[in-house]
Amino acid sequence: MIIARPKEQRQQDQAKRGIGALRLLEDDLVKAWFEAEHTRLVEEMLRAEIADDPKRRDCALRIRCLSEMKSHLEAEAALGRQALKQLEKTNG
Repeated sequence: MIIARPKEQRQQDQAKRGIGALRLLEDDLVKAWFEAEHTRLVEEMLRAEIADDPKRRDCALRIRCLSEMKSHLEAEAALGRQALKQLEKTNG
């Protein structure tokens, strides 16, 4: 049997995850990496031969993965902000 954690503990955990995600999103090194990797993949896709579908698909998939990773971090940051607001509201 799994014992559920108290709501406040879950909110604190979500807030910590959100803060971590926000730090990553705001970090200059991480932002530069996302941008450089996206640019590199787009250029690699454009340099691929027209008949090289596997190469172009691979680049497109990796670009999509980058986008999903960034979206996940943004969602975690938003959920963390909501959890912080709820904690502040609850604790006065």
